[in-house]
Amino acid sequence: MTPRELEQLLYEFARQPMSAAQIHGFFTGLLSGPGDPEPTAWVEELLRADTGLEVPQKAFRSEEQLKRVLRAIVESYDSVVQSVTGDELTLPFRTESPSADDRYQAARWCEAFWRGFVLADGDSFVRDDDDVRQAMIIPLIIRDPKDALSEVEFDVEPSAADLAEFVTQQLAQLPKVIRLVSSRAQARYIQELEARRRREGNGEESNSDD
Repeated sequence: MTPRELEQLLYEFARQPMSAAQIHGFFTGLLSGPGDPEPTAWVEELLRADTGLEVPQKAFRSEEQLKRVLRAIVESYDSVVQSVTGDELTLPFRTESPSADDRYQAARWCEAFWRGFVLADGDSFVRDDDDVRQAMIIPLIIRDPKDALSEVEFDVEPSAADLAEFVTQQLAQLPKVIRLVSSRAQARYIQELEARRRREGNGEESNSDD
């Protein structure tokens, strides 16, 4: 199941679920953080396009419905894994010569990307890794260039055309950002997993000595 198909399914449970581009960005954010949250920990996020929206109460009327949605989510997640980790990165918008709609979809994608990234322990990742911290500035700019540049003092306020060109420049760097952050996340996840296994192994050895 693709993010587009998942979007249509989610309309059965919410009036304003994430769009296909947001779903793709959200899953990419989950992949790009070092954590590994279970689907049940973030399934409700998919039911709202914006963080300010409330999650519908009793969105899933039965356990069977929930299982059906979880299966669809896992299938869609797997399709995003393939598009992000394959030989050629595939995004739901153009990063080269983008149109106005591409820039809009990219902004929504980056907003959802951050939501997924935070759920996958991205906050600590940004604090601990300077390269990741620098790379993650680009999705912030694409998400909201005016907010990202709010602390910059300009001699002349940038025009809408200037902002569009600035976002276009950042979009060209986005595939590189995703590759870097996701590879660092995978390395950190493996490192932490091995450290946990060593701790557990030392505990078992200590118990056997007793």
